[in-house]
Amino acid sequence: MRLSNVLCTYNNTASLALTLDEIAQCIIPPNWEVEVLCVDNNSSDDSARVIVTVFDACTLSCKYLFEAKQGLSHARH
Repeated sequence: MRLSNVLCTYNNTASLALTLDEIAQCIIPPNWEVEVLCVDNNSSDDSARVIVTVFDACTLSCKYLFEAKQGLSHARH
């Protein structure tokens, strides 16, 4: 089974750090492929550093993406 978890964030560092830490600790069945995509929607806070820090320590397949156009629809696409 393949599972993609896409998180779109904008200036939400505290909550984002907790969410990413929880995802990183998930126990994944051996026959599952899991990827985590985190889309930074032009945040002006410390979101990029938080994402990179958690992803560096994570054993899952993780990608950081930056979307400069503001708005959830832009981040999702």
